[in-house]
Amino acid sequence: MLCRQQALSTNRRKPASEIPATESPNDLGTAAIGTLYADSIDTLIVQLRARFGSGPPEPEDVAQTAFSQLVRRGDWQSIDDPGAFLFRAANNVAISEMRALGVRKRHADELQRQKNGDQGSVSNPESVLSNRDLLDRVSQVIENLPDKQRRIFEMRRFDEMTLSEIARREGISRTAVRKHLARATAAVDEFLTDHRL
Repeated sequence: MLCRQQALSTNRRKPASEIPATESPNDLGTAAIGTLYADSIDTLIVQLRARFGSGPPEPEDVAQTAFSQLVRRGDWQSIDDPGAFLFRAANNVAISEMRALGVRKRHADELQRQKNGDQGSVSNPESVLSNRDLLDRVSQVIENLPDKQRRIFEMRRFDEMTLSEIARREGISRTAVRKHLARATAAVDEFLTDHRL
């Protein structure tokens, strides 16, 4: 198998003196990208498949996205080694797609666990009672926090507000919000640890 640089190398941009009078710079760019595509797409797909498998993400889609990024640059002909750029861009696209797929999978798994957990607790009355008791005790810990800590904790954990939003609402700095939130979280964590939950 050819090394990556040999497999993806292309003709360098022609100096202006070598461009035939019938070719406009736009024609040259279109022809050059077409040549680059034809010369390197198959090798790029093979390398992606060898490195990341058959998908998802599919190597063909990743290679196409890498070419799109190259063309969108506008100044792609000034790149010293378009083949290397394509290979790096394709790797980055594949890694990003795999990360995104992983996040989506973890989210779906968490939703499924929650769904199954809810169904399981309904069928077990002792579990329902235990969970209600725990919820009541944690709610009591939160209610016993100092007012500002409790409000900040509730805004962050229940209302899902950002630190900046909380800081604006409370009229304090983000650092102060972090401190109040850390103290409130520590109190809840201490309760859970003390009760081995």
